[in-house]
Amino acid sequence: MESAQFDASRQVEQIRQAIKNAAATKLAAILVSGVKDEELRPVAHEAAEAGLEWALLNEAAFIDDVRSQHPDRAIFAVASDQVEIGHITRSRCRRSSAARGACCVSRATLGTSQLRSDWRA
Repeated sequence: MESAQFDASRQVEQIRQAIKNAAATKLAAILVSGVKDEELRPVAHEAAEAGLEWALLNEAAFIDDVRSQHPDRAIFAVASDQVEIGHITRSRCRRSSAARGACCVSRATLGTSQLRSDWRA
């Protein structure tokens, strides 16, 4: 397990090192929580070409492209259900704010690291 410390270039380099050492470390798959998803497009292809499986913990437009070019590999992305998370958050906020006052909801815009906070009464 590696941490890129929110540095996309560092993350790409870490993944390239893992691909390079895959045989020696018996690496079979790479699971990535991307710093900047689009930066991962080339290394996703490199991983698939090296015979590795690839999973991305976020939606990214390039996943379908990589999967179509490497149909023999398990290449996929998983993402949270933002609508369901919204329903759960609203429900819990209403219960909490009824008892104690305002509720702060922080959310990131899908595909960005921008964070917004809203105070709900």
